[in-house]
Amino acid sequence: MLITVQYFASVREARGGSADSIELPDDADTTALLNALRAGPLSTLDDALFDRLLVAVNQSVVSGAIRLSANDEVALFPPMTGG
Repeated sequence: MLITVQYFASVREARGGSADSIELPDDADTTALLNALRAGPLSTLDDALFDRLLVAVNQSVVSGAIRLSANDEVALFPPMTGG
């Protein structure tokens, strides 16, 4: 299945682009997607930042392993801070 991944803020800067399309097995979840990104497009991203990324699936922030469906849009962004 094909998943669209959007990158925001420092993740976009580290990637050098704002989006990728990632092919995953039909039973993939967000953990599998993150593993594929860590080994591929985001391999240069600092591990400390990678481990704290916020993940949104179809515009809803999620945590843990969430099963993905074909044509889902996943957004990755760094933790937000306020002041």
